[in-house]
Amino acid sequence: MTIYRQQDKDLSQSDNVKASPPPHSKVYFNSGVFETPWHKHEQHQLIYAQSGVIHIQTELKQFLLPAHHGLWIPAGIGHRLHSSTTTLKVWSMYFEPETSDPRDLAGIRVFPMPPLAHEMMMFSHRWLGESGTNALKESYFQTIRLLVFDWCKASLYLELPLPKDPLITDVTGFVLDHLDQPLRLNDVADRFGVSGRTLIRHFQADLGMTFGRYVQVARMAKAAELLTHPAAMVTEVALAVGYRSPSSFSQAFQLLLGQTPSEYLQGKRRLA
Repeated sequence: MTIYRQQDKDLSQSDNVKASPPPHSKVYFNSGVFETPWHKHEQHQLIYAQSGVIHIQTELKQFLLPAHHGLWIPAGIGHRLHSSTTTLKVWSMYFEPETSDPRDLAGIRVFPMPPLAHEMMMFSHRWLGESGTNALKESYFQTIRLLVFDWCKASLYLELPLPKDPLITDVTGFVLDHLDQPLRLNDVADRFGVSGRTLIRHFQADLGMTFGRYVQVARMAKAAELLTHPAAMVTEVALAVGYRSPSSFSQAFQLLLGQTPSEYLQGKRRLA
């Protein structure tokens, strides 16, 4: 799984953040492997991963957008996107900011796209790449915009903060490279020559989350990506992210993504 590391972040250099303002109420479709440079939009952006997964990085966090989920990126937030999924199918829509926008949607949100959302995104294909306006199109896009505010209420915690502390940078790098192994806090602390208490303290101070929570989210993010492969099997994916018990893996996956790995596979294949 490609998860951005701290040394990849370069938002502090303003030349790397390019404004990219597409026309109001426009829809785009992309497929296959891709990577964008740092950029930001003057509009809000809605991204729908019909299949495949996308990694998103901002200045402070990294997010995962799994198959058949949506991503809300508010206007003005610098970010970059990456996907190594060959089966990726992704839709993007843009909306002008309005004073009536909910304040609690000022940050990035990842959320499940209900069947209605899928069908509405598919119907928007008729305006693919069209920059002109008409009453039906604008009314349709405005309806999606309002529904997004409701869909975001089911937001998922598929994000990992980027470390600044050198110790935590090294530890998280080790964790991401060994997700198929047991990752006990005291064992990892010993590997880096610190006590468990010291690691706990540094983790909380730098990332605002526990070591265990970080490992859990990282495992499930990798699992969601591995499950995008056409021949993916739940048992094999469970082993690849450090779970020896498929049932324990299924429970952990459902806790974070709101559905079991089998349900995720079925939905991905049905909507792809």
